[in-house]
Amino acid sequence: MKKNLLNQAINLAFVYLIAICCAPNVRAAENTDLNAMFAFKKVFVASPKDNVDGAYVQPVSEAFADIFEKNLRFELVDDIDIADTVVESSIEKKVSGTDLEIKLLLQPSKEVFVVERASLPAASSGGELVNQLKQLLKTALKRIPFYGTVTGRDADMVTLDIGSIQGLLEGDIVQVSRVERVKRHPLLKTIVDVELVPVGSVEITEIEDSVAFGKVHKTLTGEGILRLHKVTAIESRMPKERENKDQLINDPVTGQPVITRKKDEAGAEDERPQMGFVTLGAFIGAFSSTSSNGGGTATFSGSAFAPGVRAGGELWITKNWFADLGLGFNSMTFSQSKANDASIVSASTGQTTRSFDLGFGYKYLIHRSIFGPQAFVKLGYRNYSWSPAVSTRELLYPKSYSGFNLGIGGSLPIASPDFGITTSVNVILFGALDESGNRTGPGESSMSAVNFFLGGYHFINLKVAIRAGFFFDSYSADFVGTSENSASTSQKQVGFLPSILFYF
Repeated sequence: MKKNLLNQAINLAFVYLIAICCAPNVRAAENTDLNAMFAFKKVFVASPKDNVDGAYVQPVSEAFADIFEKNLRFELVDDIDIADTVVESSIEKKVSGTDLEIKLLLQPSKEVFVVERASLPAASSGGELVNQLKQLLKTALKRIPFYGTVTGRDADMVTLDIGSIQGLLEGDIVQVSRVERVKRHPLLKTIVDVELVPVGSVEITEIEDSVAFGKVHKTLTGEGILRLHKVTAIESRMPKERENKDQLINDPVTGQPVITRKKDEAGAEDERPQMGFVTLGAFIGAFSSTSSNGGGTATFSGSAFAPGVRAGGELWITKNWFADLGLGFNSMTFSQSKANDASIVSASTGQTTRSFDLGFGYKYLIHRSIFGPQAFVKLGYRNYSWSPAVSTRELLYPKSYSGFNLGIGGSLPIASPDFGITTSVNVILFGALDESGNRTGPGESSMSAVNFFLGGYHFINLKVAIRAGFFFDSYSADFVGTSENSASTSQKQVGFLPSILFYF
């Protein structure tokens, strides 16, 4: 029966891991393609639509082409099938005036990224109409939430699609981010917000007009600078040189400044966790114990309310490798009775349980972010002890379960990176039970130990999170060949475990 319990717990844990990595989650499934989806590199300008027999098609098309030719960040293409962005425009002449509209659409999904509209009086000239459309297009391009894109990486060297035209100088530090998620209008299904998460920074070493080369300056824990990641800030390392140099520091298309000055060297990047976390929680639950000997002829069982605390932490050695420590303590007033003989009841006594975990493992960050889906496996040492007063008549002995620990688990964001579910299971392999006052080691035939947690989490901010869920601890052993033939013992703790986590 004990082996069946162990097998069921392991199977259940793997089911949860499969759910974490494979469960349908639109945001998580999209994330792998979001950086490519929001490339804004190859632009196809669709023929303007008007209700005046195409009178504005040529002047508007020429005006748009002129805008893109001034910024080599964009590449105009003639084939819509190879474009990642489409510009659509429409002109509708009315008696009361002229309605103008510009749309930026993502390819190939045809999702509307931004729409800009304006109206002109009926007496407006053709030149005013074209200029207004140009202004609408510049406004639409200004909505793009980044300045450039990582076009390549080789070891620590990085290539960007922006250069001196955007105001870069050698020695500048550019912040690189990735697209984390997209918010869409619930009714219109248009994109209303794009959330970018910093992944690191690059120091510029060589510059051309529209291309820059650099080396990785910093990589945030759990992240990596990859192709198609986005340049979201440019930090000047040489303000005096920049002040003395007549150099363009605004995007020539949007007019938006791309140079930002950080107040200190650390800046916003250091707000994200870098080293790990510590946690403290309160256990609210019950403890139970059952022991028998003589093939079950004498069986004692009991339970008690056993509040306690859990503390621990995790140290990130690299973005994937980690070491962790866990400590647990519970106190209770425990008594037990003999099965089929309610008159035999032990006196209530104050008792405690303690647990200790030390592990080393590997964490797979599915989207290279500690806030994204992840799974882990770890190996280490685990010990669990219970300290009742010795009573041979009532089969009570202090117990200590220990052994080689295998742990697996993971977490999955739900709807938002701030909320999600998490699970973990620990199994003692090649374990042993020591009972003070009762020599059971030589006669022990099997021992099983399973620890399981399933719950949810919420990041209050980048440094603080709360976690709560169902907690289950089970330890048992069967022995043969002792003076108490075919004896067995089992201890369980079941309860609710809310915790607070501090990241650093």
